[in-house]
Amino acid sequence: MTTQETISTDIDNDSRAKRAYMRHELRTPINAIIGYSEMLLEDTSERGDEASDLRSDLEKICHTGRELLDLVNDTTQKEFDFKSFGTNFRHAIRTMINTIVGYTEMLLEDSADRLTHSFTSDLMKIQMAGRQLFKLIEEFVKIEKFEAGKIDFNVGLSNVSPLIQDIFSSILPIDQQLEDSISHQGSILVVDDNEMNRDLLTRHLERQGYTVATSDNGRQALDMLSNVKFDLVLLDLMMPEMNGYEVLQHIKKNPAFCRIRVIMLSALDDIDGVVRCLENGADDYLSKPYNYALLHVRIESSLERKRLRDKEAVYRKQIETYNRQLEARVQEQVQELRISYERLQKALNATVMALSSAVERRDPYTAGHQQRVSKLATAIAKEMGLPQEQIEGIRVAGILHDIGKICVPAEILSKPGKLTEAEFGVIKSHCETGYDILKNIEFPWPIAQIVLQHQERLDGKGYPLQLSGENILLEARIIAVSDVVEAMAMHRPYRAALGFDMALDEIKSKKGTAFDPTVVDACLRLFTEKKFTF
Repeated sequence: MTTQETISTDIDNDSRAKRAYMRHELRTPINAIIGYSEMLLEDTSERGDEASDLRSDLEKICHTGRELLDLVNDTTQKEFDFKSFGTNFRHAIRTMINTIVGYTEMLLEDSADRLTHSFTSDLMKIQMAGRQLFKLIEEFVKIEKFEAGKIDFNVGLSNVSPLIQDIFSSILPIDQQLEDSISHQGSILVVDDNEMNRDLLTRHLERQGYTVATSDNGRQALDMLSNVKFDLVLLDLMMPEMNGYEVLQHIKKNPAFCRIRVIMLSALDDIDGVVRCLENGADDYLSKPYNYALLHVRIESSLERKRLRDKEAVYRKQIETYNRQLEARVQEQVQELRISYERLQKALNATVMALSSAVERRDPYTAGHQQRVSKLATAIAKEMGLPQEQIEGIRVAGILHDIGKICVPAEILSKPGKLTEAEFGVIKSHCETGYDILKNIEFPWPIAQIVLQHQERLDGKGYPLQLSGENILLEARIIAVSDVVEAMAMHRPYRAALGFDMALDEIKSKKGTAFDPTVVDACLRLFTEKKFTF
């Protein structure tokens, strides 16, 4: 190919690159204008006659957008001339953009009270696309000035937007493109026994901004790696004394620098040699004579992987540090929560005991009844193997199960003789009264319901709701058995203590009818086998 033909081909490639880039950049906002206007036209057609005036202006916007797209396609597919672009095409496209932006602004101003938020948002996107086209035209004008020699290349590119720089970077020679983009990239060790190869490679790499050190043999290279930190090794394969294979193996076996990137260089074009190098841990392989542009690409690729690995290591250390700090903070917070929980638990227990004491102070003959019921109920729950959290709820419910008696007159509570039917009715109300007192307190357990149900019986003959079977909470069934055993075994104002034997006979005789069999069995085991006492 002659010099003239080469120049002609380069000019042709440049022109095609410019046309392709301009076509892509211009069509993107135009397609947005057409797309959004078509969607808005669909929206107005659903609204009928009330939106006919909106539809008219939108049709003009959409039609102009299509004309604009045709103009861009026709112009950028032909032989491109920036001088022509600077006159006819630029004028035509600006006129069409003005039409689109003008109608959009009128719609936004005149119909603001009728437009939905999404409708307004789409109109603003059309407006934004039109203004983006204006900006693109101004950018392309700068290209026209460059073509005409009105902008110096070195100065011009630094003063125009990244858009223009992108266009020209796509048509610059690759070597210059690399030189423009590479600054100080890292520290490289060149290992080659040929002085001329070392010199040429070193000078070329230094021009690209790399820090370069050299070694003329493998043993010296390994010593240098032990004492100096390098980012990359360019390693010649064929060297005397210690060849490149051996040096590579030593590098990859040494924990101190086994992760360093290595690119093998060799005049041998042997696929087996390439495979052997890669199997031994080399990151890449280049045959001599190598293209310097390709070499730079391979170097940058290796260094970028190294940078990513280094960043990963830094991030990992940071994450480990953050994790340790987080764990320490979590432990602190857990400890603080534990202390707070213990304080709340103490406060809850104190409150529960205070409420229980308030009831028992009004009925000195049954003092300690609620605590004893609670103790027995807790022991039964443990014997049944219930979860600790549920056991704690039963303990609290046992202490509070008779809290409703705080509203029962003292003369009824302490009456030594038999109660009248009316008086017994007042006594029976203590379950519902206790529920009313406790229902708005946020316990971790259903305390109010347990208190309400503790006088219910398995056969439905209890009170106040005549619940039966599984409809009665298990906790309430346990409290019921404990309450009967304690009440019969201990002294009451209207009778002497009946003793534990009679109390246990009572629950045994009513096992499966009034009382839960599992609960009764657990209670009997406590007294007969485990010698339970209050």
